[in-house]
This record gives sequence, structure tokens and C-alpha cells, in this order.
Amino acid sequence: MALGTRALRPFHEPALAFVEQPVPANDLAGLAHVRQESGVRIAGDESLGSLAQLQQAIDHDAIDVAVIKPLTLTGPCEGAAMVRLATKHGIPAIVTSTIDSGLGVMVAAHCAATRDDGPACGLSTADLLTDDLLIDSPVQRAGEFRLPSAPGIGVQVRWQADPLAERRTFTLDPHAK
Repeated sequence: MALGTRALRPFHEPALAFVEQPVPANDLAGLAHVRQESGVRIAGDESLGSLAQLQQAIDHDAIDVAVIKPLTLTGPCEGAAMVRLATKHGIPAIVTSTIDSGLGVMVAAHCAATRDDGPACGLSTADLLTDDLLIDSPVQRAGEFRLPSAPGIGVQVRWQADPLAERRTFTLDPHAK
């Protein structure tokens, strides 16, 4: 932990927004220590796997920023509750997707929309996939998502089967023919 604290000290400059999860997820005391000793703003990520864990991080004074991934939680309701809790304590909430399909990105985008304000969110992961479940994947323009005004999540899912699925084969033996 002392090594981590010393390693972060040179980064104590206004140009660095924060360092994300510099210690193992289950080490809140270590996260608090690095935060207090390094002078660098610390974002909790893997250590914030539930509303209860966010509350524990707040109680330990361990984070300056909360990274919230709704699809790793019980769902968007818990994500929105975490946004509210962080905001209540003056902690900026950054809502991110993991490597999600467009459907997951839209769930995270709806959760992000519950914030009044805050730093940019990380929602650009659908493009990392070669294919998507959606007819039209979510698109960002100038760094913004436009959420639909109609009820629901605002996506159309592709329900038909993949016509190439029957022709795809997978093998674990590189010598198989």
C-alpha cells in the first residue's frame, strides 16, 4: 500500500482527474489510506458492486468519485439508487457500461440520465462488438446520447435467428479437420 501511495504522489496535479481503483476491490481501508496519503482523487469501481458497498466506501471516506456499472448490479434501479446516494454525499457518479451490447449500453444510459449533472459517463462500448442484438445500436453524437421520449428503453431487438449460425463451427483441437 505504501508503494501505491508513493507511486501516485507525482500525479497530484490538477490535470489528473482521478485514479480508478488503485487497490483490490475488497480493501476499503487500503482505498481510504491511498486516498488520504496520496493527495490524488480516488474513484471506486470494482469495490462498488452494490448499494451497500457504496455506503461502506462512503463510511470509510475511501472515494472521491463513484464508478457505477448498472449491468454488474441487480439492475438499473440499484444503479439509480447508487447515483442518488453518491450525489447526496457530494460524490460525482460516473455511470459506465462494461463490454455490453447496445441493450446494455441503453440500460446504463437510462441510469446515467438520473444524474442531475456530473462528469462524462463511459457508454461507448457497443462499437467494440462485431454484432449487436439491436436493429440500431445506440449512437453518440458530440458525446451525447439522445434517449427516446416514448415509454420503454427505446430499442428494437433483432429476434430472428442468425442465418450464418448453422455454418459456424468451433473446435478446441487446432489439428482437427
